[in-house]
Amino acid sequence: MRRFFRFIYEMDAKAWRTLFVSFVLFGGVGVVFLFGAQVLGFDGEATVERWLGLAKIQVQTASGSSSAEMTIEGLKDFEGVRDFLYGRMRGARDRLHASASGEQAAMDSVQLLANTLSEIAAELRQIRRSLPSGSSQESEDA
Repeated sequence: MRRFFRFIYEMDAKAWRTLFVSFVLFGGVGVVFLFGAQVLGFDGEATVERWLGLAKIQVQTASGSSSAEMTIEGLKDFEGVRDFLYGRMRGARDRLHASASGEQAAMDSVQLLANTLSEIAAELRQIRRSLPSGSSQESEDA
C-alpha cells in the first residue's frame, strides 16, 4: 500500500492530467448509460426492433396470469405467425369464419337499407303527386 501512495505523490502534472481526463471520460460514459437513454427517447430493445423491422409476439394463456407466458422474439413476418397461432387456437376458426360472414352480412344489411330508403322515397313522391295542389289544400285548412 505504501508503494501505491508513493506512486500517487510522485506523479508529475502530465500524469495527473491524464488521470483526470480518464476519469472525466469514464464518468461521461457512465452518465450517458444512466440517463442518456431516457433523454434521447431510447427505450431499449423496442427501438432496436423497430430499426431492424423486427417484432415480438407475446403469448398469454388462460392460466389466469396477466402477463405473457411466452414471448417469440425477432420475427420479420410477425403477422403471418400471429395469424397461424390464431388459426391453431381452439374456436378461432369459427371466429374467423364468423367475421368473414359478418362482413358479408354487414354489406347485405347496408344494401337492404339503401333499397328500403329508395322505396320509401318513391312512395313519398307518389303520395305527393296524388295530393291536390298546395293552394287548394291551404284554403281547405283555413
